Amino acid sequence: MKKIVGLFVVSLMLCTTVFASTPSDWAVEYVDRASETGIIDAEGSYNYETPINRVDFCTLAFKTLYKCGITKAETLANPFDDTENKEVIGLYSLGVINGKSATTFAPYDNITREEAAAILHRMCEVLGIEDVYDDYRLSSYCFSDESQFSDWATEHIYNIYFHGIMTGVGSDKFSPEEFYTTEQAIVTMVRMHDKYYHAFKLFEDRLNAQMPKDKNYMFSPLSVKMALAIAANGADGKTLDEILEATDIENLDEFNEKSKGMIEQYSNYDLLEVNIANSIWINKDMTEQRFGDSFKSNVKEFYDAESKISDNLNFVDDVNSWAFENTNGKIAEIIDNPSYWAMIVNAIYFKGGWAFEFPESMTKPDIFTNADGIEVETEFMNWTEFFRYCEKDGVKILTIPYKNRFLKSDLDINMYVLMSDYDMAATEVLNKALEEEKLNMKSYVRLSMPKFEISYSDSLGSKFYDMGMKAPFDEDADFRKMFDKGNMQIMDILHTTYIKVDEKGTEAAAVTGVGMGGSSGRYPVPTEFKMNKPFIFVIRDDTNGEILFMGRYAFAE
Repeated sequence: MKKIVGLFVVSLMLCTTVFASTPSDWAVEYVDRASETGIIDAEGSYNYETPINRVDFCTLAFKTLYKCGITKAETLANPFDDTENKEVIGLYSLGVINGKSATTFAPYDNITREEAAAILHRMCEVLGIEDVYDDYRLSSYCFSDESQFSDWATEHIYNIYFHGIMTGVGSDKFSPEEFYTTEQAIVTMVRMHDKYYHAFKLFEDRLNAQMPKDKNYMFSPLSVKMALAIAANGADGKTLDEILEATDIENLDEFNEKSKGMIEQYSNYDLLEVNIANSIWINKDMTEQRFGDSFKSNVKEFYDAESKISDNLNFVDDVNSWAFENTNGKIAEIIDNPSYWAMIVNAIYFKGGWAFEFPESMTKPDIFTNADGIEVETEFMNWTEFFRYCEKDGVKILTIPYKNRFLKSDLDINMYVLMSDYDMAATEVLNKALEEEKLNMKSYVRLSMPKFEISYSDSLGSKFYDMGMKAPFDEDADFRKMFDKGNMQIMDILHTTYIKVDEKGTEAAAVTGVGMGGSSGRYPVPTEFKMNKPFIFVIRDDTNGEILFMGRYAFAE
């Protein structure tokens, strides 16, 4: 993927033809999805069955990339003398589109199917979706009109076809020179959006894929999952199903038991601090509803969740004070207004010393290359030791152990660092490496690691909506099991995190708020592992497979 270095502001309006029409039956579901995700304007009028021109196709393409998290593009000069369109210039900067010539874009020419395939394939490359052209070359399949393909188009067409993003015409033709219609363009953009998010199979990777590309971040998969699991205990029907599907919880009863076990187990550790706390809140000035007895009993038994009542005057201070207390003072605010009728809040605090400490005398300034290519001098910790290390699918993985309780074998929390030159499904790669026992063997490694500190806050509501969790946010959401009367819906999912990594170890905290409302011998030559460019870090409890924290360090500050 090209380096993304300059801010690019996208236009949110799609140029359309004057006369509107209705989409074909086969396209209706995709058009609805495009409207829901913001790929098209919900209030816009579109002439669905007519050919789409090049500039309108580019607007759709850029909005799709934007919805997949590509919010920046290189600030390259506009080479075209026949358009000033920002989406066209942005896609050109990303390497997604070319002109009809070096200086001509021909914005109002209709786009052909093979031109559309080329743009869609380059979008895949920007999003880090791997090529599948080898599938074509190894298969016996080919379009009957392949001889009509332009030389530059063949690889693009088969890649996008085997990805399932663009289909042929009829039984065995592609019709490369046929004009692409507006509804066909919308359908393929929705498929591109889905392909990107479904390429990440695990909950942690799907959420990680939606995190910002232009800053350091961290989130707690366990905190988010536990808060939503509490909500699931008060949900039913489609609302319940979508929460469980979004969080990869296969069986809620089993996860309830697992959560209870984790909370009890973590409270007994001595060398590591891992504290999990939960609470449920009612703002009595916003609603007469109260949590139902069965729901309160259930979440108290499995999540040790305190049930609290507050009012408009004190709601913000009460919830934030609870978060502050349960994160050892590391997170002081999760909400800034009392507009929520009810809230489910989870807090996780972690403090662990390294199994070995980095000598402070060996901490020295060095150069870290940021994700935008800028080199920054920052403090690096250094140590040479035997580490569990491997390379898997082009990803370098290093294990940095914490001081676990040595007398018992029921605790095994480690930090895993993953480095690669391309976007990755980090959790999936790590799980495969662990399952295949790639990380069992130790290597002699000269480790150079930046000291860092990250504070991050985000609203996760739209991210979970894009991941398919729609019913819980709808006014028809079914959370009636949660309350003594009436119903509510999720208004937002708030998430705030903190992490500090230094010579001694790691201190980290997270708060998730689900806001609701109505509606031997000589040492070998050490392997170099210099973390001087962006890396993913994962703090994982290997005894149960749960990820406590996950993040990306990409900008030295």
